[in-house]
Amino acid sequence: KAIDYSNPTPEQLDAFKNVISIVSNGTPLNKALDTVRQLNVNQFHGLLKDNPLLRDSYARACEEREVVLFDRALEVATDNTNDFYMNDKGCLVPNPVAVQRSRVIIDTVFKALAIMNHKKYGNRLNVDANVNVINPLTPDEAAKILNELE
Repeated sequence: KAIDYSNPTPEQLDAFKNVISIVSNGTPLNKALDTVRQLNVNQFHGLLKDNPLLRDSYARACEEREVVLFDRALEVATDNTNDFYMNDKGCLVPNPVAVQRSRVIIDTVFKALAIMNHKKYGNRLNVDANVNVINPLTPDEAAKILNELE
């Protein structure tokens, strides 16, 4: 028998609000639920399923999380504090390990963002085209054109 979450208790609502607050700061849902410890994942999804207002607030928190993650990726991309170091000869040289680490972090964040919101952060193109052929070629005309090309 399914549990009815259409009338959540005040404790469930408080826990839900705490989870939403943590998620909107960039934390994944499972970590937020572990932090709050008053709701498990099934209860959380039950609340979402039975309450459109809670579903809308969670959707907004997910949008805010995307913005936070995007900002973090930009911070990593613009932070060049470890990109160079002073070698034993006193010369400033590039630090490829730090640069690669930053690149991995940025790529990971953008892949996660593309999964979360592929329409906004994905790199896949959707092309819809309607082509209306007004005067299609007859087989004889197509053969003639192909013969001229050879």
